[in-house]
Amino acid sequence: GVQIHHLLSQSSGISRAAAMRAYAVATGEASAEAARLHSESGLIFEPGSQWPGLTSSDFLLLGLIIESASGQPYADFLADTIFTPLGMNNTALTNDTTNMALGYRPGDSQPQEPDYLVGRYAGEGLSSTIEDMTLFSQALLAGNLLSPESMALMLNRAVVMSTGWHTGYGWFMSDFDGRFFSASMPSLGITGYNGAMVILPEEDLAWVILSNDSSQAQGYGGDTLTLMVLDE
Repeated sequence: GVQIHHLLSQSSGISRAAAMRAYAVATGEASAEAARLHSESGLIFEPGSQWPGLTSSDFLLLGLIIESASGQPYADFLADTIFTPLGMNNTALTNDTTNMALGYRPGDSQPQEPDYLVGRYAGEGLSSTIEDMTLFSQALLAGNLLSPESMALMLNRAVVMSTGWHTGYGWFMSDFDGRFFSASMPSLGITGYNGAMVILPEEDLAWVILSNDSSQAQGYGGDTLTLMVLDE
């Protein structure tokens, strides 16, 4: 059966439609997507047997588990346990775009207002800054967020991807350049925006890139940047 391990590694096999229906039932919110895809249900592959591609469906269900276990709304739990203690004052699950940089999409001659901010689901809708993401990565490396045992679980090589990388719990892992182990957060972008965060636990190093241009490749320049830092 499906375990929390499978949800964390995005290998549960649960279809997005089934996850959206579970969310709608748990929250009492009608979901247009769930209604449109109501005929789809069940598992699309055996849990833990493969990684189907980047999806927020498993994280959607993890958010419901967090709400049930904590007794708090997901956004409040993040604020109380991570953002506020770390001083991440410009990070939140929100639809407020007041102070957000305008984004550029491929082919745009003018910047565009953000057109896709959910602000309530686990796995998507989070807005932040380069300073706050740096605080987050530093806290991870310093052991201020997770115990060594939990950190090892988060970076376990759960499922092999088609690229030869592995999925961990919310991270992609690889032996970068054959020289060191790296873990990258797979998606920090929406239409008009892009970014990536990489931590190298063995080197006690992290880097974060955020861009308001979604035409740039995810993690643009990251490999070169990492090698430059390590070769100094």
